Amino acid sequence: MILDELVLKDFGAFAGRQVLPLTPQQDRPVILIGALNGTGKTTVLEALQLALFGALAPAGSRRGMSYEAYLRAAINDAQDPAVGAAVELAFRAHMDGVFRPLRIRRTWWEARNGKIREDVLVEVEGLPSAALSERWVEHVEAFVPRGVAQLFFFDGEQIEAFADLDVSRGLLETAIGGLLGLNLVDRLVADLEVLERRKRTEAVKDEEDERYLRNLEAALDSTRGRERDARQEVDQAAQQLARATERKQAAEERFQREGGRSHESRLAIEEQVRDARVARGLAETRLIEAMADFTPLLLVPDLVKATAQRASALQTQENDRRVVQALTSRDEELLALLSNLVKEGSVQGEALRVVETSLTEDRQRRSQVHVEPVFAVTPESAEMLRDLASGGMARLRKSVEELLANWEQAVEAVDRADVELASVPNAEAVHELVLERERATEAEQAASHALAGAHEAHAAVLAELTRAEAKRKIELERAARTGLAAEDGERLLRHSEKARATLRQLRGIATARHAQQIEAHVLEAAQSLLRKDRLLKAVEIDPTTHKLTLIDAAGKDILPSKLSAGERQMIAVSLLWGLAKAAGRPLPVVIDTPLGRLDRSHRRTFVDNYLPNASHQVIVLSTDAEVDEEAIRRLGSSVSHTVHLVHDATTRSSRIETGYVTESSGEVA
Repeated sequence: MILDELVLKDFGAFAGRQVLPLTPQQDRPVILIGALNGTGKTTVLEALQLALFGALAPAGSRRGMSYEAYLRAAINDAQDPAVGAAVELAFRAHMDGVFRPLRIRRTWWEARNGKIREDVLVEVEGLPSAALSERWVEHVEAFVPRGVAQLFFFDGEQIEAFADLDVSRGLLETAIGGLLGLNLVDRLVADLEVLERRKRTEAVKDEEDERYLRNLEAALDSTRGRERDARQEVDQAAQQLARATERKQAAEERFQREGGRSHESRLAIEEQVRDARVARGLAETRLIEAMADFTPLLLVPDLVKATAQRASALQTQENDRRVVQALTSRDEELLALLSNLVKEGSVQGEALRVVETSLTEDRQRRSQVHVEPVFAVTPESAEMLRDLASGGMARLRKSVEELLANWEQAVEAVDRADVELASVPNAEAVHELVLERERATEAEQAASHALAGAHEAHAAVLAELTRAEAKRKIELERAARTGLAAEDGERLLRHSEKARATLRQLRGIATARHAQQIEAHVLEAAQSLLRKDRLLKAVEIDPTTHKLTLIDAAGKDILPSKLSAGERQMIAVSLLWGLAKAAGRPLPVVIDTPLGRLDRSHRRTFVDNYLPNASHQVIVLSTDAEVDEEAIRRLGSSVSHTVHLVHDATTRSSRIETGYVTESSGEVA
């Protein structure tokens, strides 16, 4: 099947007649339809499903409304309801063994009595077909079975929902039933039950029993109606919860993007600023203390070395001077002693003169000034200067460099803290953001409680319905016993019950056999989409409960909670892809907003491995943020053509134009 053209006439946001070209080029399966939020992406997907299935389109596409209410709301605001709206889908598909062009046109308008009237016209090879037009609901199953339609027409919300493996059970059950035609088996079982009930009812002869059974049947019909209503309430509550969750996520993202998260941390940030400033002050104090000591001498290392040498010489010279003073006193005593000895005649006078001359010359030599004393030198200062010259300067430089580095780091820390504090919005600026987030959170909680209540109410009505059906069956069998005395009636019921049991057995066997094929397709799809090659080694589907189990290389079950959000959504896409392959039907894939909840890495994998290979025709409805210039480059020759939806604020309507628009580069041909 190939979709060629979708025509929207005054449908939803689209005013007038808008034509969306869908025919893919040879070997170029991907058609990109870009749009900003609110310009009609989802409307296009709804129009496709509405054209094909009408009132039997998925309930989610009707936004929880009845079919008549949905059609009424789908008429463009600028159009007269009496004129109405229309959707038209041209496609090619195999019919009677031949690939033929078909066109279905669905038109509706408000009649004079206020009711919505609908008309369906189907053309084959350009000619109207009354047979197809009148019974299109039945014939569409030959082209797109409703049981497998959700495998080919889906959106990002469905992907996110199917990422919950418990929710995916319903998808598996519906898809397997559609793939194997088990809905026909279920319908036959139901028809046999109706036949048995009718035969038992006909066998009731007692008027009082007949009246009692009619009352039971009426009560049962009422309970069935309440069960349908309760089930619809569950569906609507689930949709409301999904929308509320999306709004909450959007509010949370905006809160974080516009500084709300930093505002919540304002006290901690202010504390960081104070700590950073204290650390900077301490570093400055230590640096100033170092500057007040010997640090300035680092500017004149040669002078320090020369001064140390001069101080050492001066210290030596001073030491010599003190020695001379001591020697003078000693020499005087020695000469006095020798003089006495000369007088006594013990020593000759010549010897006294020689000793005196020698001592005098020694004192004179020691008393010579070699260095002019330009500054006073103490032993301590001389030692300090020697230490500086011999290695103290290097140690001082290293210490000062460390102090300076610490000070610079402290200054940078203060700057960063100040910038962070300056970026924190004040309370007034985030007040609306806080309120928006709180309202969104409360709405999500309310929707969650409403869904829980709807489930509880549905479970109660379903239990009541089960009891009522069991009671009706028991009472009908009791009342029919006497009337079924005839052998033919008993035999018919026996064979009917046996046939039902056989059909149920057939259903189970067929499901188990086909589940293995689906497992292989899902595993193949998952391994091509997951970045972790060894994460998933097997997929198992319980044919009875339809539970999906993921198994790792060690043979252990993979808990969904251990997977990232992106990995769970890739598993959901793998499930859809694998089921679509198992369907064995060449149907186009139409995806609305598929990448909004994927991180960059999973987006690349989705773009590289899924979109070009999902089908022979892949229609992607997305924003320019999802499928951007990089994604278009990566898709390369897989892209057939691009279209974008433009919203006119003046007319408050959207139109279809060729090309693709991105924020930075404008239109991409």
